[in-house]
Amino acid sequence: MQEIKKYKHLVNRKCFSLFLRKKNSAGSIRKALDALPGPAYENELDDAIHSQIPRRIVRMIKKWLIAGLGNPGKRYEGTPHNVGFDVVSKLAQRWNAPLTPSRQVLALTGCCSLNGSPIHLMQPTTYMNLSGTAIAPFMKRQNIPLDGLIVVYDDIDLPLGSLRLRESGSHGGHKGMLSIINTFGAREIKRIRIGVRPTGPVADTADYVLAKLPPNERIELVDAVDRAVQAVEKAVEADFQAAMNAFNQNARDSKD
Repeated sequence: MQEIKKYKHLVNRKCFSLFLRKKNSAGSIRKALDALPGPAYENELDDAIHSQIPRRIVRMIKKWLIAGLGNPGKRYEGTPHNVGFDVVSKLAQRWNAPLTPSRQVLALTGCCSLNGSPIHLMQPTTYMNLSGTAIAPFMKRQNIPLDGLIVVYDDIDLPLGSLRLRESGSHGGHKGMLSIINTFGAREIKRIRIGVRPTGPVADTADYVLAKLPPNERIELVDAVDRAVQAVEKAVEADFQAAMNAFNQNARDSKD
């Protein structure tokens, strides 16, 4: 009982008696938090993460949104610029969370639960430069804190097939990430960047990221997608710092 009372600050008074009856019921905590407006939810969750609450409880309470960036339409499928879409598609298959058109925003979304954590998947269909206009309102409607957002996208400045995980930073010239940072007014956004730097000279990098890769380079990108999927799973099951330690590589990167 003493251990349970440590969690009292997670729930409002109305729901605390229910929580006590259900012992370690993360569902009752989540029900209480869902009744709060977005900012209040985020503040309560932040208190939980920085307290002495066991990680298993925090993981079950925390909501996640994994947003892969790209452009909609068949002409962009399989291109370097759509590698974020590829990661989310792979996660949807692995987690049995089919992506369907959202009724709330311009995006394909799916939902599942991993070890008790509610997880939303998203492919914004706004086109890359307006990604933030789909992600922000969706998170507000679903009461997902900014700390629960992981953005996956391509990075022309990283070697092809490499991964780089960061908990914050600039947009580094990526228009999709620029849209997200501007929409939230914050740089403290978790991101997984996948290197798509060409292995040889190209006439125009903008054309390169929107074109199909030759088979040998496509294989490297497919392998990077698989590792990015594993990185997301590590972040959700453990924490993002653990994922960074496991998957960051010594890739030359001039734009953090």
